[in-house]
Amino acid sequence: LGVDAQKPFRLWVVDEHRYGLISTLRRCWTLRGVRPPAPYQTKYQWGYVYGGLEVMEGRSEFLYTPTVNLHLSGEFLRQIERSEPDAEHVAVWDGAGFHQKEQLDGLPENIHLVALPPYSPELNPIEQLWDQVAVAYANRVYETLDEIEEDITDALRPFWGSPKPVLSLLGVENYLLVSANAT
Repeated sequence: LGVDAQKPFRLWVVDEHRYGLISTLRRCWTLRGVRPPAPYQTKYQWGYVYGGLEVMEGRSEFLYTPTVNLHLSGEFLRQIERSEPDAEHVAVWDGAGFHQKEQLDGLPENIHLVALPPYSPELNPIEQLWDQVAVAYANRVYETLDEIEEDITDALRPFWGSPKPVLSLLGVENYLLVSANAT
């Protein structure tokens, strides 16, 4: 990867989440024999949120965008780099066509990319975050993307407010506690 061993090292799992005005339907609890209401609308308007979770310290970075493309993916990687410019950042993400596959012009030298195998979302732990985010806006109808972004922001707030939810989601919280006690 070409990582400078003299610098701090940060490992990120990165992906994006699409949301829109088409209602997202999810299962919900109800009394036996009662059919739960599930409001639905068909409006074809989309937004995206890029997300990155740092595995070792529990940091997070998010970026709302109107679309996804190579330029915006690069901008999100630069945002990650700006979070700690003196560190080496390794970003693990899938092989989507709008994700950089290699070091392209304009990307900082301390950003390194690792692509996951095709068709393997189960290997990227950030996918669990997007499942939790979808619950925040499921079974509701929104008039604008701004409204849904408010609910998404509320769902993401614990992840940028404290490292504990990030580390817990990634399943490394207990490992870090055990390794800290072992030294």
